[in-house]
Amino acid sequence: MVTQSVTVTIELTEEQLRAARSTGVLEPDELARLVQRELERRQDARRMNEIMDALQSSPEKPTPEEIDAEIEAYRSKKRARRASGD
Repeated sequence: MVTQSVTVTIELTEEQLRAARSTGVLEPDELARLVQRELERRQDARRMNEIMDALQSSPEKPTPEEIDAEIEAYRSKKRARRASGD
């Protein structure tokens, strides 16, 4: 994967800066991981909203069991994706 450098300026309190530095959060690799996780979280939220919209607009309303099964299938895919490092 080709990467590009980007410069970001953020304002942190002294306490936040100290904690971020001591935990390594400000290291380039860690920041890249944080951005990737946030992108995935937002994509997952959009997908879940799309699923909920589709379920609500369906003429045949799903049973609670069917909803639970869809949620579990979604979570299983998400776990598998995390386990594979995607």
